Amino acid sequence: MSFRIDQFNERTQARIREQLEADIRVKNPRQVALLECDSCNAPLAAKKVQGSTGERFLVRIGSRRKRLIDQDNLCEKFAVDLLRYSQIIPDDSPDKCQIEVSQTKCRKGEQEEITITVTQL
Repeated sequence: MSFRIDQFNERTQARIREQLEADIRVKNPRQVALLECDSCNAPLAAKKVQGSTGERFLVRIGSRRKRLIDQDNLCEKFAVDLLRYSQIIPDDSPDKCQIEVSQTKCRKGEQEEITITVTQL
């Protein structure tokens, strides 16, 4: 049996919707996340994060891992961009920021971690 909901009056449509929502809640009691609508497909406008300063920064990213990986797979770009967007460093250009990346192997039983140190030069 099939039917379209728009063939019923408004009160019946509302009762059908309520029953469907109740059935969904019973089958999946977790709360459903509300999605934000995407207003457009255009790229975001370029925006300066912070005013320029004459300061230089040293960013050290250290990774302690159970298994060492290739140096270029540590994804330091993500961490440096995070520092820049949170306005901890003004810019990640070479004249404003020096970036050092290292990794060491954990001993048995030690936890893996990533350490980010920012020093003003």
